[in-house]
Amino acid sequence: MVSLLTKSEQQTILGQVIEKINSGDLRHTEMNIQLVMEHARKSEQLDCYAQSLLLQIRLLNYTHRYSDVFLYLERLKPYVTTHLTEEEQYIFHIQQTIFNFAHGIGHPVEDFMHLLNELETKNFAYLQKIIINQLLSINFQEGHLENSLELYERYEALFYEDHLSKILSNSTLQFQFNAFRLFYAQRDFEKCTDLFDHFKTVPESKQPPMHDPLYWSCKALLEIATGNVQEAMAYFNHFLERLETPYFYISDMELWITALENKQLTKEVIFYQKKVIQIMKKHAHFEELTKRSQIIEEKSRKYYEERLYKDHLTGVKNRSYLDHFMQKDNHHPFTLCILDIDCFKTINDTYGHTVGDHAIRFIAKLMKNWIPNQNVEIMRYGGDEFIVTLPFSYEEALPLIQQLHDIILNTPFQLREGRGTIFLSASIGIGYSERPQSLEILFQLADAALYEAKNKRGIVYSKHALS
Repeated sequence: MVSLLTKSEQQTILGQVIEKINSGDLRHTEMNIQLVMEHARKSEQLDCYAQSLLLQIRLLNYTHRYSDVFLYLERLKPYVTTHLTEEEQYIFHIQQTIFNFAHGIGHPVEDFMHLLNELETKNFAYLQKIIINQLLSINFQEGHLENSLELYERYEALFYEDHLSKILSNSTLQFQFNAFRLFYAQRDFEKCTDLFDHFKTVPESKQPPMHDPLYWSCKALLEIATGNVQEAMAYFNHFLERLETPYFYISDMELWITALENKQLTKEVIFYQKKVIQIMKKHAHFEELTKRSQIIEEKSRKYYEERLYKDHLTGVKNRSYLDHFMQKDNHHPFTLCILDIDCFKTINDTYGHTVGDHAIRFIAKLMKNWIPNQNVEIMRYGGDEFIVTLPFSYEEALPLIQQLHDIILNTPFQLREGRGTIFLSASIGIGYSERPQSLEILFQLADAALYEAKNKRGIVYSKHALS
């Protein structure tokens, strides 16, 4: 029997994979990801299992295998809040948004901008760079050059923080390629030449293989701009030969065709337009075979359902979800509790409503990190009240709820702007029954129990349904 990799060995392999993906070198990564995924699943190392799923999603998105991403997204979702770090959770949301854009689901630009704004207060600059590159690429593909230029000017300094990052960073190279497309579309060939000179300063051993096709595309575009048609054609064909998924480089081909049109090379324009049509037909046939429409339909339903039922302040489920949830039939022992932050009005009056909002987010984050089981639901009922439903008997649920209460009481809440820390308190009311009861009855019991708990402040109080 083959022995399983230890957790330490799994983490070492994942660390090596992360380095390779971040550098743009994707060779041999998938084999190692799948190896860890299998061993982590069998050994129940759920942190490593979740990390390997996330890396597989990143790899599939990088290589434009979007039809395979959906399965891994669904596998990972139950573990996002429980087994991924805050940084990894942001990576998950970025990768999910990349997938959504590829399939025309939702509002990816809006979602990327929301993530970018959130990351302004975090120490994850490299994640900001990933999002900025995605937005530059999307805006270019959709012809929103003014938006791209605004992003470029706003974030250029972020990519050039030091000389080393300017030369070696994979994200900086991608930023330069995106900038090249932008300035070429605006016919600023001098700026394009400067950017291309930066590409050439990167040692060949440090050039990420995934950027190799783009290098030849840029070289071809510069040559055609200076009138060297034959050399430009050779370089562009070099670019096409290196593409594994040409459909996702259609915008580069359209930039090339426009350059040919500007040189009045009608025969060549027709030739490459036919190539684009062939690529699009081939891709359409592939999508039909992979049942892409079914994936889009299912993912779209989940996307809009998540938006409908998500509380935007905390990221947990909202009151609308509670109304939906209450309609479910309950055929098993169930425990429901209502949590209320103590003296919340005093917090607002003393520190301001912004700190009050931060306190609500803080409690929600503690609750999300505490979740003991993927079937446990957390909902914000409104204001400073939360509802937790646990599909367990009272005997199983009580120690878990007590644990949550202790976490809240003993975790310091950091006030902004160096104003120190305070400790928050919460009262919790529990409704339960040995026999299956409607969730509405359990809610009424928990609400009555909360009233008793708040009279004494900061305690857990329970009410039992009479048989």
